[in-house]
Amino acid sequence: MKRRKFKGVLFDFDGVVTDSMSDNFQAWKKAFEVIGVNIKEDDYYPLEGYSTLDVAKITLEKYKKDEDPKKISNLKHHYYLKSNRFKLYEGIENIINLFFRKNIGIALVTGANRSRVEWSLKSLKEKFKVIVAGDDKIRGKPAPDPYLLAANKLGIPPNQCIVVENAPIGIKSAKTAGCYCIALMTTLGREPLEEAGADKVFESHKDLLKYFRNNL
Repeated sequence: MKRRKFKGVLFDFDGVVTDSMSDNFQAWKKAFEVIGVNIKEDDYYPLEGYSTLDVAKITLEKYKKDEDPKKISNLKHHYYLKSNRFKLYEGIENIINLFFRKNIGIALVTGANRSRVEWSLKSLKEKFKVIVAGDDKIRGKPAPDPYLLAANKLGIPPNQCIVVENAPIGIKSAKTAGCYCIALMTTLGREPLEEAGADKVFESHKDLLKYFRNNL
């Protein structure tokens, strides 16, 4: 991407801003145990990026359980908040503050419920001009709608936005929306991220910060 071509940056949440994948899995595990289902990591991790409700629906179908997905989604939300563990990735605040100081539009685009995101971010929430969450009334990832909505709310064409993702589903959403997409290897290796269509793949937030500093 050419220097200063982009005007907005759209961040995924879990696996990009917050190191929460393990806590998410444990919350899902407890929620499904209520109905007698013992899920494995392989059940959840490939679904990362879907809305909370969609994760519940897909998993219930897989285990052939006739339960209300909203009930399971709400249970997951309850157990996640009860764990009360929230950890930002090292370096992510420096990245967000870099854009904030330069008045570059920043959005958060996630499949997580808005209440969980806002509870987790606390004061950092004010740095994001736009938050698109999993319980908004739009099609979720991998459809392009979440990133299209975020770009529209920022008033920036999608092709002038960079998306930062960590999951193939999110990468496909970003690319279908017409955005440039950078992937972080926080949960998966390079190959599946490149196969999903990521334009660049970085190993760490440190590498990502260096890239942005060189392209502002």
